[in-house]
Amino acid sequence: MSDSDPSRRQEPSGFSTRAIRAASRIPRLDQSPTSVPIYQTATFASADADELGRVAADPRGGYAYSRISNPTTSALGSAYAELAGGAAGLALASGMGAIHAAIASLARSGDRIVAPVASYGSTRSQLTRIFGGFGVQLEIVDMTDHEAVAGALAAAPTRILYAETIANPTTHVADHAALADLAHRHGAAYVVDNTFASPYVCRPLEFGADLVVESATKFLGGHSDVIAGVVAGSAESVAAVERVQI
Repeated sequence: MSDSDPSRRQEPSGFSTRAIRAASRIPRLDQSPTSVPIYQTATFASADADELGRVAADPRGGYAYSRISNPTTSALGSAYAELAGGAAGLALASGMGAIHAAIASLARSGDRIVAPVASYGSTRSQLTRIFGGFGVQLEIVDMTDHEAVAGALAAAPTRILYAETIANPTTHVADHAALADLAHRHGAAYVVDNTFASPYVCRPLEFGADLVVESATKFLGGHSDVIAGVVAGSAESVAAVERVQI
């Protein structure tokens, strides 16, 4: 049967169908844009169910749903990784979302976190109320007192040593090389909020941090017109963060 057979001809779509589909046709691009487009779509079409399954199993293998990732957020995560000195990066909905995902990728009920006495108020609330409610133990210490930090790490097995490069809002400064060494000597991961410094001033990964997070709302965004968060680290560490982002 040939394609010209009348029995195989498709009937013209009705007006309602055409109204829905007409604006969804993506024009072919033979030239690349010089800036990253904003992909304003919730979902992406896959060729078949097998392809969708592969993408769902490995978000870095393609795109399915923009809450997980899309080309715009992927570009932002990669750009931050390059600035921060990480092998991989991830963009999230807010700075607190980035902090939550970074901690959730490492800590489980019964684990212990050592965190700074001088820290962002919302971070303290998240550690005490949310993670504390899930059974994660928290000890607060002065991160500028390395003997106190060492004592806290030695007191009990610790999963995370958490610090801020420049504390918000007290501006206490962390010695990342010393703190990373203490964390690793006691089997803890060193996670750093670098928001107040930005990668221009400090790159904690270069001093031994395992994960670095930032609120892109602050200095990275710079104009009080965006809410976003970013994470960078090794490919393995960032993949673990990606698995728990919400």
